[in-house]
Order: sequence, then C-alpha cells, then structure tokens
Amino acid sequence: MSAPGPPRGRRLRRAGLGLALAFATLAGVTARAEDAREGVSVRPSLGVTGVFDDNVFSSGEDERSDWGVWVEPRLQVGWQRSRLRTEFDLAGELRRYARHAVLDDEFWTLLGSADLELGRGFHLRLSDAYVPRPLQLGRPTDDGLNRVQTNRAQAELGWQRELRRRNTLDLGVRAVHFTTPGFVSEVDLDGDGSLESARVEGDYQELGAHLEWQRALGRRALFYLRGEGRERRFDPLSSLDFRELAGYGGVRLRGTRRLSLDAAVGWGRLDFDEGDAQDRLLLRTQLRWTGPRGWSASLNLGRQFTADVAGQEYVETSAELGVDRELGPRTSLGLELLGSHFRASGPGLDSNRFVALGLHLDRQLTRRLRARLAWRHWRNGGDHELDDFHQNRVTLGLVYAR
Repeated sequence: MSAPGPPRGRRLRRAGLGLALAFATLAGVTARAEDAREGVSVRPSLGVTGVFDDNVFSSGEDERSDWGVWVEPRLQVGWQRSRLRTEFDLAGELRRYARHAVLDDEFWTLLGSADLELGRGFHLRLSDAYVPRPLQLGRPTDDGLNRVQTNRAQAELGWQRELRRRNTLDLGVRAVHFTTPGFVSEVDLDGDGSLESARVEGDYQELGAHLEWQRALGRRALFYLRGEGRERRFDPLSSLDFRELAGYGGVRLRGTRRLSLDAAVGWGRLDFDEGDAQDRLLLRTQLRWTGPRGWSASLNLGRQFTADVAGQEYVETSAELGVDRELGPRTSLGLELLGSHFRASGPGLDSNRFVALGLHLDRQLTRRLRARLAWRHWRNGGDHELDDFHQNRVTLGLVYAR
C-alpha cells in the first residue's frame, strides 16, 4: 500500500506557508503578552532523535535495516482570559535515513482549539487537527510508509446541569469534517463485499451526540449511564456510510491519593447503508495507580468500533499496560506492553493483530535539556502469513525546551 499524496514540492510549500502564518500570528500574540503579562504561555522546543531499525519496511520476507535522524521543532502557545481558552500546537518532523532515501519524509502537526464558556451550563469547543495518521491498522503507527496527513475539524456544543440528590446530566452534540489527500487502498467500491485497489480520499462528514446521567456515590465515586450516536457520510464512497448507536454503564473513581478508575461495559450497533448491521459487546477501562517510592502504573482495556483513514470499519480489542519507576530526581525508567486485535466488520476485509513491548530510560540533563534512550519490539500477525513481520527499533533522543 502506498500513499503518494500531492507532489513533495507543493506539499512542502503548503506546509511551509501554514507554519509561517502560524508562527507570525503567534509572534504577535507573544509580543502583546509582554504588555498583558496575563494568561499567555509560550513553550518552544527542539528534539533530535537518532533511530536504528532492523526492519524499516515492516516486511516479513525482505528485512532491511537502516539508521536515520529525526528533527522535531515544536511550538506550543496557550492563551486564557475570562471564559475563553485557546491553545495552539505547531510541530514538524523531518526524517532522513542513511541508505534508503525512499524513507526520507516530512510530517506536520498543526493543532488549534478554542473553548468558550457560554453560561447556564453551556460550553462551545472549536478545534482543528492537521496531523499524520496510520494508513493500515495493526502496523506501527509511526512508520513513515504507513502514514498520511489528515485534517479533522470539529465543533462541539455541550451542556451540563447538576440536578437534585447528587445527580448530574451531561449532553453534547458535535459536527466533524474529515479530509485526506488521495492514497491507494483496498476498498469496497460498489457495496457488493468485494475489495478493489483504488485511489481514494477518506473524506467524510459526521454528526454525533451523547447523553450521560451521573449519580454520585459518596465524595469520590459515581455511577453513570451513557448513550452515544453518530452518522457518518463519505464524499467519494456512499457504500461506506453508516450509523452507530452505543450504550454504556460504568463507574468512575476520582480524588483518591493513589488510585483513579473509569470502567464501563455496553453494547453497540453499526448499521451500514449497504451491508449487514453489526452488533458488538463494548468495553472500556482506564486504571491509574501511583505507588510509594516513585512507582506508578496504568492499565487500559477496550473494545470498540474504529475505522482506518479509508473509512473501513473494524472492531478493535486492545490492552495497554505501563509501569514507571523514578530512580531519582532526574531519572526514570519505564516499560510499556500493548496489544490490539482489529476484527473486520465488513465482508472481504482482513483482520489484523499486533503486540509490542517497549522500554525507555529518561534523564533530565539540565533544566532545559532532557534525554531518552528507548527500545521497542513490534510483532504483527494477520489473516495472511505473508503480511506477518517483526521489528526492533532503538532510539536516542535529546529535547531542548524553554
């Protein structure tokens, strides 16, 4: 699968213009902040990472190793005043490799959001995210050949009201517009269940809503029931249009010194305009623990409907475990173990699964300079053995942040 997108020169000019405009705007905000000295935060940083990968093409038959350098400039700006809060996150990722020039690439992240409190329990959030996303689920999400730039614009209106007897009602509606450049993918063009290779654009519009009722159980826990619904319409391929309804019941534990928990179980239904409806058991659990002597851990479990950038729907079952230990005031050690199984919802699609293990060592060298040494092993397996592969990556990075 490839993702040529627009020509590199045009892509770089467009991204360069966007960054130039954003930096100019933020420079003006920063200059005005010297007079206001209130509510403005500016956090520039620069990262340089050396990378060695023993299977740069994620291949099960032709494994090739290479090393490269990633340069990552970043600027984060936040502004808050009265009922309005805005945030901007601008970053670039320039990759260069020693032996395989096809891996040289540039990725851009431009995030912007504005949150406005309207009063009487209403709030409005506007956001836009121009970010790279993985083309194929179940493969490394940070591999350049498995990435495509996307843009997601969203507007959300929410309302929350505290009721009698420790009850709370939360309601929200949202509208989403998602766009991608053209890329090659296996899709069901005519809705008959057969996949064809075609150049597509995963553009869609989505309307969604949620309603949640909460009941406090003492000072630190609550029980809740939540209903969600969304309808997604694709511009190029109407065979992918669908509606989703889901309901959850769960508990949240907050405010304790060492433990937080959000666990829920529910049922979801995915109804395609062309094709059979899918019913699935849904699950989500988030557990955080902070222990003595610098220990901390997190556990995430989930089962949900998810989609790739081409609009193909899957049922994702995932588990993620993280353990960290502070070895001193400036040093920490961490371990991550994660796995996911993507089960195809539509006919003709392939299922995919992976497991990954990672270790990292962080060191704060100076007040502004920190280093990270990391290793990651990724193992993929799917319906076709020829697609299966394993990969090891070692990285050494430095980040200078003001």
